[in-house]
Amino acid sequence: MRRVVPFLTLMLLLLVYGCSGNSPAPVAEKAVNALLDGDMESYYELLTQADQAAMTKTNFVRTYHLPDDIRQILEILPEAKDVFKASKFKETVTGDNAVVTYVVNIPDADKIGSEVLSLTDLMSIADGGKVTRLVDLPEDVKQKIVDYVHKNGVPTKEVTGSMDLLQEEGEWRVNLNLVKNYPNGIVPKALILE
Repeated sequence: MRRVVPFLTLMLLLLVYGCSGNSPAPVAEKAVNALLDGDMESYYELLTQADQAAMTKTNFVRTYHLPDDIRQILEILPEAKDVFKASKFKETVTGDNAVVTYVVNIPDADKIGSEVLSLTDLMSIADGGKVTRLVDLPEDVKQKIVDYVHKNGVPTKEVTGSMDLLQEEGEWRVNLNLVKNYPNGIVPKALILE
């Protein structure tokens, strides 16, 4: 009986602490997926108390959104939505602070461009710098891209990202440090994919 009590105590401790989910990586994964879905309201709910005090949810949703280049790709190629996947979440914890790095698959626009666009297409695009955004491409060029993707699928590449987290009251929260970053017009690094 004496051997059973320590074993049961150990099992109970493992259940309490092992299942508590007290790890920053799942929180970062939830935040990255919310960002990739364009669900800034859910992203906001994962922020630290200081970040939420620095900016209301309404202002946050109005200020931060899916990056413009991703929105433009999705406008031309809605099927590319399924390509955006986050993986390889790795955490480094130092006390109540953590940094989680991750990888996101995104469409490889460079590969599509090199395999789809002819010299004539490139010259028409570059003519006078009229095209500064993907959605401003001539319709025939957009159609070439769509046809290429329908035939070959969406080529992808991996980009890395990182996110700072802070443990508050036993829970990990995304730390954008909005008090410091927002007034200076700096986009928090957790909202940038490199």
